[in-house]
Amino acid sequence: MPAIGHNLPATRHTAAPASLQRHYYKISRRNINTFMNKASKTGWASPNWNWGYAVGDAHDLAMTTRSKLRTEDARKTFLANLAAGSVDLEEVKMVFALTVQLANHRRQAGPLNDVLMRMAAVSYEGEDGPTLLASDIYAAISTMPNDDARQEFAATAQVKDAELAIGIALVTINFVEAGL
Repeated sequence: MPAIGHNLPATRHTAAPASLQRHYYKISRRNINTFMNKASKTGWASPNWNWGYAVGDAHDLAMTTRSKLRTEDARKTFLANLAAGSVDLEEVKMVFALTVQLANHRRQAGPLNDVLMRMAAVSYEGEDGPTLLASDIYAAISTMPNDDARQEFAATAQVKDAELAIGIALVTINFVEAGL
């Protein structure tokens, strides 16, 4: 008996049909503000959020966010905008969640995956949410490598609290290079 996979035809990767590409482009460009506004109003506590499922506000926003940040240059720009304080906290949280999710698949998220699980359990919503999120992120990354990159980001950032903590976490798990 031949080894599994030896007689399988080679797969060919092709682009999506032009009509689908145009539709996806419209979704990712035109509706990003709508998704961000929805996330800001409802966020992780919304019954329609459904983090980790293929249907729901989180899935829609994740698809748009991944499209928006699919290139290394786009991720560098996002990180610079985050450091400058021009990115909404809910968008930052989504990028953090997607980046930790990918890093977890690569077995590089470490204790940040615990933070993501608490975020999915709605532990960081409400008035004290950003402060608790920052505290948990700092505790999680204190045991992880990449100190030089963290210090460099922290020295140039003009943000504080959760945004700064998430920015440092993104640098720690190589967001720019690895993607989300």
